[in-house]
Amino acid sequence: MSLTLRDSYNDPSTMGVAVHEAISFILEALKDPLNPSWCAPSIMACMLVIQPDLPDGDDDIDERKALVNRNHLFGTTIAAFLTIERSISSIEKLASRWSKCSCSHADIANHGTAMPIHRIVIVMGLTFSGDGPRYGRGGMLEPFEAVVRNFGQWLEGAIAKVKPFSIAKGRHPDLWPTTPKDIIPYGGPSRILL
Repeated sequence: MSLTLRDSYNDPSTMGVAVHEAISFILEALKDPLNPSWCAPSIMACMLVIQPDLPDGDDDIDERKALVNRNHLFGTTIAAFLTIERSISSIEKLASRWSKCSCSHADIANHGTAMPIHRIVIVMGLTFSGDGPRYGRGGMLEPFEAVVRNFGQWLEGAIAKVKPFSIAKGRHPDLWPTTPKDIIPYGGPSRILL
């Protein structure tokens, strides 16, 4: 199966959305990491497409992981989103804006990939409702926390797979991260205080 074509499974995680479309959607959403353009539930839906809950060793999973690993822009976008400096008020503002989907119907209807991705949001609605798993301050799993946690796990996995010393020596050019800049997109601290 080629993941550059739309998947044809009758499965909520692949409802007419290919992995490359889900990756492109996340890249578009996080172009401005301080002000994402799409809702958190739609980004979580894309993660379901990219990382389906299938048994380990499945060829489809290996192909998906390879596609993600080869997409260095995707990796650096996630690193940028996780490492950008945010004030407490900007975090709270994003968390409240992301507490539910507030994407306009016109925007969804006029965007080729947004409609099937938001259909997945409807299917996975329990994740973001009071019937879903309970965590965090308010007792309910908040979409912002869910996105950060999932991105954090993905980033940790990428770094564990390709160690920083291996990057520095130019090994694994096919896998993300390929340079220290991929892990720390804005560079290290300008000076070290002793």
